[in-house]
Amino acid sequence: MTPDDPDALAVIQGIKEGMEVQITVAKPRNAKFHRKYFALLNTAYELWDCPIGVEGASKDLKAFRGEIIVLSGYRDMVVKLDGTVKYTPRSISFGKMTEDEFGKLYSSSVDVILSKVLTNYKRADLDNAIQKVMNFT
Repeated sequence: MTPDDPDALAVIQGIKEGMEVQITVAKPRNAKFHRKYFALLNTAYELWDCPIGVEGASKDLKAFRGEIIVLSGYRDMVVKLDGTVKYTPRSISFGKMTEDEFGKLYSSSVDVILSKVLTNYKRADLDNAIQKVMNFT
């Protein structure tokens, strides 16, 4: 069994034989809801008509996911060396968010996607597209 969370999977894969590790066990969030969130992000990404106008630029799923999380308000502010501010997405791993926080992130992400990415979609259209994806997983 592997974790659904990419951050957790990366940590587990980084454990080498003989390494000393400390494990914290926490009550997990609803895994199905977590998968639904990734279905939301992946569906929006696939349906997104990316306005690529810069030579050599391409769509990037990881960057897209991060941008949605940042625009949804789940972010940290980082000051760069030149004094400018950059926002980075917070981790949405099971150990970093409560179920309630995750529900708020999901709702806010839907709002961001409908207002900035899939502007011709209604909530019901997006919900139907997500449900189709969920039925295949």
